[in-house]
Amino acid sequence: MTNTNTSCDIIERKDKRVWSKYNPSLVKRIDVLLDTSFLDSWKDDVEREIQGKVGHPYEYPQEFFVFLSKVRELWNIPFRELEGFVRKLSQLTGKFRPLSYVAIFQRIRSIPGIDPITGVIILGKVCNINRFEYAEKLVALAGIDPVIKESGKQRS
Repeated sequence: MTNTNTSCDIIERKDKRVWSKYNPSLVKRIDVLLDTSFLDSWKDDVEREIQGKVGHPYEYPQEFFVFLSKVRELWNIPFRELEGFVRKLSQLTGKFRPLSYVAIFQRIRSIPGIDPITGVIILGKVCNINRFEYAEKLVALAGIDPVIKESGKQRS
């Protein structure tokens, strides 16, 4: 009698995940990691950012550069290749003109929040992001989900 169990069959039996919930969470993870809603609010975001700004007004919202930084980190894309990505995205959407890698680099490096060292520390602590059933759990563990705490007139 031959064994018809493959190694995948054995792994799936040992795995205690509820696949009917886990599979949709994998799909949703990309929505969380690569949120493209900035394309819909581009004009409003730029208008908000240039209020009170002195000098040449922005053409690109900060959310665009947050998106690019996520793309860069997720797929380890050098800035020059990211320039090619921006060109293709510009061509597909028609919403903006392409940028040079220098402009992309300068704007990404100016984003407040998680610097490259902090990002590496978070990845080091987390190890394998696939162990999280939902992307929100990873965000919560990393402590990068801002929460407003209010009590009466006090806000922090």
